[in-house]
Amino acid sequence: MPDKRQPAIVTNTTPLLALCAATGSLDIFRALYERVIVPLEVEQEIQAGGVSYF
Repeated sequence: MPDKRQPAIVTNTTPLLALCAATGSLDIFRALYERVIVPLEVEQEIQAGGVSYF
């Protein structure tokens, strides 16, 4: 069966946090995309928020 996933996605903070909050997982990205690109600034924003806000 051919792989019907999209080749790649670049994500920002909001979809990551929303998916994590709603499902407790980011596995949906694996099902939909071959590659998920999280820019360094997004990673830093999530890590910073995790320390002081979550």
